[in-house]
Amino acid sequence: AATLALAVVAALTGATRARNEVWGDNVRLWSDAVAKAPGRAVAHANLGVAWMQAGRLDEARRALERAVALEPDQSFAQQNLGAIAVAERRFDDAERHFRAALALEPADALSVAGLGAVAMECGRPDEAIALHLRSLAMRSDPRVHRNLGQIYLVQGRLDEALAQLRTAVAIDPMQPIAWQRLADAELAREAPEAVV
Repeated sequence: AATLALAVVAALTGATRARNEVWGDNVRLWSDAVAKAPGRAVAHANLGVAWMQAGRLDEARRALERAVALEPDQSFAQQNLGAIAVAERRFDDAERHFRAALALEPADALSVAGLGAVAMECGRPDEAIALHLRSLAMRSDPRVHRNLGQIYLVQGRLDEALAQLRTAVAIDPMQPIAWQRLADAELAREAPEAVV
């Protein structure tokens, strides 16, 4: 009986160790989920996000596209495909994905903000401001406050820039870009002749 118990404990220990390795890494976790349920769109979508977080955009795109192929109403996957397209400066694709996400989920604040980022990058600041404000009316997000603050800063709207950037760093102090833009806005307020 003792030998049998020891064998069971050893087997369970090995299984636990293997499971912990999978659970300890999001890419492994969701790769395992995809391997076990290849027809589940949510597993592919989450694997895509894990690949995005790992900085591997090609793998992320493939996983997210597979999620959409399996389940065309995957707004989460469309939103993240838009984010990848923005990162790769493919703004037409980004806009298409964000609009597809919004057609499925009209209250998706991140897709609205994504459209704002596209407008900002494409030189349409008034549209970008309106979209960022619309996104923030749905949900406060430090990245959206930061982007809106940057637009205001470039336009010389220093009070509005400072308010948005201060909000961004208050929500998430671990944003080096927001801190830098906040310093730029404060410097511009002290020395209006400084070029932003």
